[in-house]
Amino acid sequence: MPGQPTELRDGFALVPAPNHCLQDQFLKSCLSKWGMITSIKFACFSFVKPYHKLQGMEILQDMFQSHAVQYLLQPDNDSAAAGKKYTTSFEGANRISFKSVPATITNMSLFDRLMEHGIARKDGMIIKCMEDYIDGFQVCSRL
Repeated sequence: MPGQPTELRDGFALVPAPNHCLQDQFLKSCLSKWGMITSIKFACFSFVKPYHKLQGMEILQDMFQSHAVQYLLQPDNDSAAAGKKYTTSFEGANRISFKSVPATITNMSLFDRLMEHGIARKDGMIIKCMEDYIDGFQVCSRL
């Protein structure tokens, strides 16, 4: 995107996104099916200021007030020109709320159990199965 800010005084830096993120064929097919493949945006940010876990609300407020984030949340000119109904301008968040999630596991070994029990493949993809309904819930994977 031309004119895109990368490093900012508000503490947020736009960093290059891994080029493989949206290359997965299954993800591409889902995004195409839902009409999102041409309008989806993916960005990675790094917060470059000191941060303490008790400052969760402040970092979220700063993020949504960040020029880089607001720039990326603006609708594409292509979408607006195409007359898509969901295009609006982003003028910042009116209200932000969050809840800290208690976490006691600090490594990724939790996910190794999914592979050990045949729920996920070695590449991390969850193994799918025939669609079924159990107690009113749609089930389509071994998870």
